[in-house]
Amino acid sequence: SNSFCTLLRVLPPEQGMNRVSFSAQRALACAAPLRPHAALSSSTAAAPSAQVRRNIMSDGSTYKPKGFIQASMRMPVNDKAVDQFLQLAKTAHNTRNLRDAVSLYDRVLSYRYEKLGKDHPDIASTMHNIARVFIDLREYKQAEAALNEAIRIYEMTEGEHSLKLADSVGLLAVCYRDMTLHKDAEQQFKRALRTFREHVYDFEANSWIPGDKVVPPAPNEHPLSTVAHLLSDAATLFLYTGEADRAAAFLEDCLEIRRFLYSNHGKFKPIIAQTLSKLSEVRRSQGNIHQAEIAINEAIDICIETMGRDAPATAAAQSSKGNCLSAKSNYREALKCYQEAATTYALAFGKASPLVASELLHIGRMHEMLNEMKESEANYEKALALTKETLGAEHVQVADANAFMASLKMKKAKYDEAIPLLREAQRIRTRVNKNDPALIFVFHRLADALSAVQDPEAEVYFLQAIELHRQQTSKAQRLLMTDCLDDLGLHYIVFKHFDKAAEVLKEALDIRLELLGDIHPTVAYSYSNHAVLHLAKEQYREGAKMAELSLKVYEQSKVEQPLSVADCYCTLGQCLHGLGDLQGARANHLRALTTRRTQGEQAEVSVAETLNELARVCIDQENFSEASDYLSEAFKIADKYGEYAPRLRENLKKTQELFQREQAAIPPSPDSPVHKAMPENIKVPKDL
Repeated sequence: SNSFCTLLRVLPPEQGMNRVSFSAQRALACAAPLRPHAALSSSTAAAPSAQVRRNIMSDGSTYKPKGFIQASMRMPVNDKAVDQFLQLAKTAHNTRNLRDAVSLYDRVLSYRYEKLGKDHPDIASTMHNIARVFIDLREYKQAEAALNEAIRIYEMTEGEHSLKLADSVGLLAVCYRDMTLHKDAEQQFKRALRTFREHVYDFEANSWIPGDKVVPPAPNEHPLSTVAHLLSDAATLFLYTGEADRAAAFLEDCLEIRRFLYSNHGKFKPIIAQTLSKLSEVRRSQGNIHQAEIAINEAIDICIETMGRDAPATAAAQSSKGNCLSAKSNYREALKCYQEAATTYALAFGKASPLVASELLHIGRMHEMLNEMKESEANYEKALALTKETLGAEHVQVADANAFMASLKMKKAKYDEAIPLLREAQRIRTRVNKNDPALIFVFHRLADALSAVQDPEAEVYFLQAIELHRQQTSKAQRLLMTDCLDDLGLHYIVFKHFDKAAEVLKEALDIRLELLGDIHPTVAYSYSNHAVLHLAKEQYREGAKMAELSLKVYEQSKVEQPLSVADCYCTLGQCLHGLGDLQGARANHLRALTTRRTQGEQAEVSVAETLNELARVCIDQENFSEASDYLSEAFKIADKYGEYAPRLRENLKKTQELFQREQAAIPPSPDSPVHKAMPENIKVPKDL
């Protein structure tokens, strides 16, 4: 057995831990610089990069050097050969030959144990480097054991205030973070940063930047470079725990350091772009789209300047810009960014790349938001197949693809196809991390699908989504929670749990008024939902007032929300119908119908529902001819969707019975145009 395996047996037992599978979609594209352990020790102990630097051949294929072990076997292990072994190990790590890297580091470790003893700083340095490889292999127990041994040696030989010790402590924090031991990770990050503050922080200026502003000649070997890495890694931890504000503050400090170190060094300038891109994503998650756009545009400019438009890092930045544009509902421009990113990734890594699959998901989503359903479904299917091929059927990106595909199915009212996809997405995400914030979307979508088929189980998933929302404290997260509260309220209305509905709808409205003010489209949406509640309770006058207030706020907000406005017109029409104002009811239903007809396939079921309401109004007006026309068109849509729209079919059945009953109650007159039977050529489902 090799010396490292022997070491594992004598170290103290590790803590219980869960493995976490995390996405590395950007790892190949935006290669991070070395964390400068070399700056803190000898040149022979340089740590390999935690990211991948790939050599791309002229045909776009990836070249991975082979034969590291064979090469090392031809060299004797001695003092002179150790440097070569370390360089081979570093190259093996950087080219993703991770098992070879472990074997090479272990040969160095065996030699150093024999020559130097178990408590030498060079042993700690090798332990530090081998831990990096184990983290990339996601073998966190081994990484933790190696780092704890490195820390023990540094504490013994260098002292508590050693920068080498702080660097290993910081890497242990990264290990704990990826093991989802978030409290332990934060504690270790604090310990590492505290030590670096003692050595390099300018307390007079209250800044990491030295007072003389002199840039070191080798910036990547300066301790501040390691500080920047620690700040960035800690920011990622805070994103995992839903603390976006803390993440943004740490990234701002990281950006300040990297601007100071690398602004005049073209070789390292892409590191600034990487930080800007990450900061942009955080700002976007906070709802600060303007600042997010500023950051990502600067990142793109740096990438193009230093690496070219066709570099994978540029593609990563373009994809982040697409996220910003999508958040602004500028879906067409966002689509162009995602398409450009996908093309660049395909040229760099080949079409069978998980990065390409990720961009195909974005492309499908943009087509969906643009109501281009065929294009959306085609891209989702490609993304799902490619993700399974490249990452395996259990990867979280498969869960994302399933969730997006299910969302599309739901827009087509194909709930029986959407629900299994969402359950599979839930299973994959929960297996990886039961508190994963990404589960919020899955739970919410699953609850919506179950609610659409009137399944009481929907309440469970709504409540799970809301509970995960409450664990996040940012303004953006609270606003997202209001959508879930609204949908839960509407679900309660269907099952006539009016008190529960009123409670959650009020909470959603209060949050929006607090964070957005009186004039905002989502505030208008809350008023509209309260109108629906009053309508369900047959409080028509109160419902009409809330619907009119909602329409007024929509108009004042000057934000295009055609489907939401159409829903409000429909609710107002139903309230006026209940009050006996048939002309007002008909006028509002016609407004809703006009809008819904322009929204394509996603609004077809809503069109049928509006036609049904218009038929009811016409029946009360004894205008049976128009009522028959409206019902006939609604039946065609119901026949198209079949079992996917059970509530629509039930409502149409009731309206048909009302039509027949009211028409039969009036003596027929051959000269009257208002009497018209249901057309015989309309295919009405048998159960109707």
